[in-house]
Amino acid sequence: MMNRTVYDYTHERISYGFNEKNPVVIEKETDYILSKVLASFAIFFQDKVVGIKVSNEQFTYTAEYLLSPTHKKNLITWLDRVYEINSPVSELDFGKWKIDLDTWYYELGGVSIEYIYHDDYLLTASEAADLLGISKVTLRKYVNQGLECQDNNGSHKKIPKHAVEIMRDTVYAIRMQMNYQKKKN
Repeated sequence: MMNRTVYDYTHERISYGFNEKNPVVIEKETDYILSKVLASFAIFFQDKVVGIKVSNEQFTYTAEYLLSPTHKKNLITWLDRVYEINSPVSELDFGKWKIDLDTWYYELGGVSIEYIYHDDYLLTASEAADLLGISKVTLRKYVNQGLECQDNNGSHKKIPKHAVEIMRDTVYAIRMQMNYQKKKN
């Protein structure tokens, strides 16, 4: 997805931007890395995701956030992830990418991000409940608490395969719920 020369140059620009406390450089690198992350979804996760819809509203980056240690860590982490990604990607790893992107997107000031999945990537409530070893009633409770689901045109809810795997990872299950609350607000 990214060759070593581009990776090294981007890493240098990030370091330069933070050393010089230059929000313009950091904003440019943020936009570049975010576009590479979204392109990675289109390339490496095309068996799962048809597309991603983000809100039309532009980010309003603040210099304070752009120059924060948290943002620097996020930029380096995403640069490394884009550089190191290889196919195939497990459901769990895809779920972690998705949840981490959602978290970063909202931290950046994004308003809404929505994933459109292939139909064969979505499970019925019964299938998801069976895989998790729970009842459909318990599954509904999980959905109400933030388990990712798709409303299938007013009919039954469908659960993306990665969400089932994420529920087995306590940290990411909680992060999925937190992102749900951010989106809901």
